[in-house]
Amino acid sequence: MCSSDLGPVDIDRRGRVAVVSDPQGAVLALVRTEDGDPPAREPRMDDWLWQELWTTDGPSALAFYEELIGYQSETVEIPAGAYHVLQRDGHSYAGLAQLPWDSVPPIWLPYIRVEDPAAVSARVEALGGRVILSTDQIQSRDAAVIEDPTGGTLAIQRWTPEGQAGGSQ
Repeated sequence: MCSSDLGPVDIDRRGRVAVVSDPQGAVLALVRTEDGDPPAREPRMDDWLWQELWTTDGPSALAFYEELIGYQSETVEIPAGAYHVLQRDGHSYAGLAQLPWDSVPPIWLPYIRVEDPAAVSARVEALGGRVILSTDQIQSRDAAVIEDPTGGTLAIQRWTPEGQAGGSQ
């Protein structure tokens, strides 16, 4: 737990929420909605696409979330190492990866689906934000990591569902 821990509290039309941190310090919100989880659907353009935990101790974090949430994991090898897809009831909810930088603290990184990450990134600084990783620094060139004017970090990604022309996740 950390100084940012909060709750649980009731939020009108949302449910019961608690803000906590995991053993490595990554902050997350736990939500119990009045209506349960929304049904799985295709992410729309400019909508939440995915979330990833970038952590300093992948095996410990994986064991923590498997025990806490009941996730199972599927491990996929990527050039940066093992990538774990957290799943429950046949649905993928999030990814988990080892941080490649020693100076970066663990963080849950939300992704937003966009049509053109390079075009969105080009507008970030004019709006008071900062580009942390540009599309030129990411191998696929289909994503960027940005920071809003308040320090909130998120990723933007072009994503075409599998089965559509050129699609892959």
